[in-house]
Amino acid sequence: MWYAIAIAVIYTIIQAYYCVKKKYFKELLVSMVIILISAMYFVIPFTELNIPTVSDIVYFIFKPLAELIFEIKK
Repeated sequence: MWYAIAIAVIYTIIQAYYCVKKKYFKELLVSMVIILISAMYFVIPFTELNIPTVSDIVYFIFKPLAELIFEIKK
């Protein structure tokens, strides 16, 4: 687990250096969020945290929307 965290930190530093040097601040923000999410989901099995999976999040977001659309369609 510590190796994965170390690799994520090293990759983040390299990515941040490149984005700041090129003044890609929006890309830096997006890449940091993606790296954080992927590192978090990699560490979850080792720490046994109860965090919802991506499919649970998608289901939570789109289920009410689908019900609304099909209710309007009737």
